[in-house]
Amino acid sequence: MKTLDYYYKSFSQLNVSSSSKRGNAHYKPILLLTVIDLITRAVVNDNRIPVSEELIQTFERYWVF
Repeated sequence: MKTLDYYYKSFSQLNVSSSSKRGNAHYKPILLLTVIDLITRAVVNDNRIPVSEELIQTFERYWVF
């Protein structure tokens, strides 16, 4: 089983896209947490993750912190 430290390092090394116009895309780790949350709650149980109201609400809940 992976440790919390393993996941901490993995998340901190995520490749976030950047552009000179918009800056870094810091939403990637938040989106990953959102997807993990939805899988854990069995909202997502397929290898496709559609944009849904549940996805948006969960993402916004994490983004606020």
